Amino acid sequence: STLPQHSQHTSSAPPKANNYIVQPLPDVVVSAVPAAVSPSEFRQHFETLMTSNMQHLQSQALHALVRHRVPCALGSETLSVAQIASRLEGDIDEDHLHRVLRFVSLRDILLETSDANGEALYSL
Repeated sequence: STLPQHSQHTSSAPPKANNYIVQPLPDVVVSAVPAAVSPSEFRQHFETLMTSNMQHLQSQALHALVRHRVPCALGSETLSVAQIASRLEGDIDEDHLHRVLRFVSLRDILLETSDANGEALYSL
């Protein structure tokens, strides 16, 4: 089956395809995209898009950490992921927590070190 075209879609809800919501691009966005771009123009636009994307991911990671009170759990200590998770309320997936902590440490927001066994330790 094919998705309805933007002009054919009359329902207030966006069309669905494979359980994903499909939002048609506004005409102003489509008309602003050139048919062909040079490699240098592509590189410039790609770098701008990636920078914007990383800033969004960073803000979402910080939001998740603050929402779960990770900075309060860390305080002035250097802790492992398991130690941090044990201080948080609710059912915290340690693997997901580790990924977010690693991401923000790579963005120089948290300090990541390791103990003698190579286990990651985090601090503010």
